[in-house]
Amino acid sequence: MGLRICLRYITKIKNRVIKVKAGQKEMHNMELVCPLCNGMLNYEIYCLRCGGRLKDQGAIVDYLDEYSPYLSNDITQLVDGVEYEKCCHLFKCDRCDFEKRVEINRVRM
Repeated sequence: MGLRICLRYITKIKNRVIKVKAGQKEMHNMELVCPLCNGMLNYEIYCLRCGGRLKDQGAIVDYLDEYSPYLSNDITQLVDGVEYEKCCHLFKCDRCDFEKRVEINRVRM
């Protein structure tokens, strides 16, 4: 006699719903994440004034108030002024303090 386990349940892991059915995983409600915020992408951009390299200062929403870096992405994605599928980052030149906003496409994870 063998032990037969029927895997039919839904579980939540990190805001993702994973449906497990007969040993196969299907991803539902995959989360949109910014590859730059999560260290999956390096983005090089150069200053239009002096030619220096602009450094990523982070997402614009992190500068809105003192609590915004700690808020859920579901809230902050609605207030950065760009489409839901994008994340707006601030880049700044160390030489001349030139600032540029860049929209980064989010990816499904």
